[in-house]
Amino acid sequence: TGHAGAGTHSPIQAYLFHCKKLSTASVSQYVSALRFLFVKTLRRHFLTEHIPFPKSPRRLPVVLRPKEVTRLTDAARNLYHRTLLMTLCSTAVRRSELCRLKVSDIDSQRMMIRVNQGKVAGIASATQSDTAPSTSASVGVG
Repeated sequence: TGHAGAGTHSPIQAYLFHCKKLSTASVSQYVSALRFLFVKTLRRHFLTEHIPFPKSPRRLPVVLRPKEVTRLTDAARNLYHRTLLMTLCSTAVRRSELCRLKVSDIDSQRMMIRVNQGKVAGIASATQSDTAPSTSASVGVG
């Protein structure tokens, strides 16, 4: 046993350079397959610093215009769906956090929503946006 020497890395690096035209997910899959080949099959060291995983480009979220938000909420078929959409658009909580909300999490006096155990297991507060569309009806949750 030994580690993949410089002679071994050169063809692999050349192959991965050739794969640069592929998506980062495909290249990551190829790197993982090569690591499996070296570590599990050949029982050799595979140094990831010689062949780093590609970084995925960070995409900016799509931000809806106020008219688009209004059209979206107006298209809701019932008050429950409309309320969910309005809460998502006005507070920017994640869908999974929205699904776990309870009536006790809403502080209507301070216009705050308490988000329990979100993505970072803690407590955060989301404030309702002043630009959010409002509804005159209330929702009963049982």
